[in-house]
Amino acid sequence: MIASGFSAPPLPALLLIGFFLYVETHFRIGRLPSRYFRRQPEILFDIPHRVAPGADLPLLLIIKDADRYPVELNDISVDIKQEGKILSTTRLPLGDERVDQPLWWRRFPLIVRGFEGEVTVEPMLTGRCSGRALEVRVDNYPTLSHAPLNCRLDRDQLPGAERWLYGDLHYHSHLTSDQVEFGAPPAAAAAMAAAMGLDFFAVTDHSYDLDDRWDDYLHNDEELAKWKWLQDFVREWNGGGRHPLIIPGEELSAGNSRGGNVHFLLYNEPSFFPGWGDSAEKWLQTKPQWTIRKVLDQLSPQALAFAGHAESAPPRLQRLFLGRDHWRAADYEHPRLDGVQMWNRLRDPAFSRGLAAWQKLLLAGRRPVLIGGNDAHGDFGRWRQISLPFVSLKEKEEHLFGQVRTGIIRPAGTATLPDLLHSLRAGRCLVTSGPSLWLELITETGPPCTPGDTCTGAPRKLHIAADSTPAFGPLARVTLCIGDLQRKKETRRPLPIGPAGSMNLTLDEPARELPGQGYLRLEVSSDREGTPFHCFSNPIYLAWR
Repeated sequence: MIASGFSAPPLPALLLIGFFLYVETHFRIGRLPSRYFRRQPEILFDIPHRVAPGADLPLLLIIKDADRYPVELNDISVDIKQEGKILSTTRLPLGDERVDQPLWWRRFPLIVRGFEGEVTVEPMLTGRCSGRALEVRVDNYPTLSHAPLNCRLDRDQLPGAERWLYGDLHYHSHLTSDQVEFGAPPAAAAAMAAAMGLDFFAVTDHSYDLDDRWDDYLHNDEELAKWKWLQDFVREWNGGGRHPLIIPGEELSAGNSRGGNVHFLLYNEPSFFPGWGDSAEKWLQTKPQWTIRKVLDQLSPQALAFAGHAESAPPRLQRLFLGRDHWRAADYEHPRLDGVQMWNRLRDPAFSRGLAAWQKLLLAGRRPVLIGGNDAHGDFGRWRQISLPFVSLKEKEEHLFGQVRTGIIRPAGTATLPDLLHSLRAGRCLVTSGPSLWLELITETGPPCTPGDTCTGAPRKLHIAADSTPAFGPLARVTLCIGDLQRKKETRRPLPIGPAGSMNLTLDEPARELPGQGYLRLEVSSDREGTPFHCFSNPIYLAWR
């Protein structure tokens, strides 16, 4: 989400951040003008980009920095339309409620039962600010479109939901709040996740934000009140049996083998790791506080560590002034590293490079678990960012919470946080932006093997399934990938997908020509009117001779 603040780091750092991160609408340089400065708090509506069948559509209203610019809220009107036709109109009276907090939010459930397909949602808020009438359509960010929000009211559950628990493993909450960015509170994200049909998500706020004071992001808090708040919130949430489950996490800035700042995703770590090398909090002080090796050496046994957006190369100016880099081959060698986040948003330009790096690690005999996420900063239906500092903003339907999902094999009973963590560590998971899959290897002895398992019996038969829905289009490709550790080669075997337009595939075929030491993994693609969606399993490992 677009951020707002009132103090700043040294000017060069702020300008650098402004180009590449999230906008600060109230900051100005002396008397220089800013096209998007307004004497109002940031006000925005958001909705999930997808709603599961039977769920209400949650309308989220967030108001930030009202402690500087208080507002009175009169009412909200909401039109839901489909192909220009109004499906419903809702009025939500707010009774002239006064808002004067740094961050205020509220969720309004909209009844959408009986509707399905692509819809637009047009919310409008009326009120007063500084004694003047206030009217906000979608958001009050200057230079943006204020166009209706888009949502798909799905008639189907997510593909494969009977086999997999789905979640987002890279999300920033309101605890990531500084001069350039902020997210939505975990409780708001939980409401959105439930509406989308997600079963879990991880809160992974920046290390250099988690150690800040609540009221001043430029000064550290020795008591770590924000980090402790997150631990307490997640413990209470999960302990109360609420849905979805929340994984406590941290996105840590640490030093790679070349001394550059890269990002770690740490899950369920009971101690806080400080890291501000690439935060711009201290201008030109970009030396990492930790190295990758030292972090992994000191990690608690119950914690998981994943390379965050590992192969995403930062822009040149960020490399120069913030000391940022990407993960290098030597950085993956530590045995305590659990896996890699190679997929960081729906259309991630670094994803193909990340897949190649992951494949290389697999062929070297390593077993890093592949996960995915979106790096959303409270963005559920629309992502907003600076286009040109002090001149214009931009918006896209990218980096949205829940677009790229990690699937974990569904346990027999009700899932718990330890279940999720155990399955992630074992690689019993997939990553997807749409379709689903199932890969099972039946052997001469022992139970069937699924992703994350090591097969020690002689292979006999492969059971393969792929599923999609109209939301993600018919199946387009199904590929079995066979890695041979002795030959250091991965062979791709295309599989038949049936008649054109098929949404489901089930295959049973002999397990032929499989290496004694290697792995199997499955890739599935679907296509909805030219838009591709993909799914990748983690491997079944072969060690049968």
